[in-house]
Amino acid sequence: MKVLLIAVVASFSIGIWFGINIGQGNALYENPFTDMDTYYDAHESAEDAGLLEQGSDFLENQKEALQEKAKEKLEDIADKL
Repeated sequence: MKVLLIAVVASFSIGIWFGINIGQGNALYENPFTDMDTYYDAHESAEDAGLLEQGSDFLENQKEALQEKAKEKLEDIADKL
């Protein structure tokens, strides 16, 4: 009887969890109690502050630096052969 009661409570809890996520259009494993407005507000404030553009520029510069280093290493290897 105790096992049956635990199984019913666990099934009900998991069903509520999945049901809320399905209703909100989220993946089943996500936390159904998170507030997506916070995510959107943070994204908008970062965009307003120019952080997204700065991050994009930084990544572009790092990509170019890595490409140059890779070319140098390949030239060193080719010279040794």
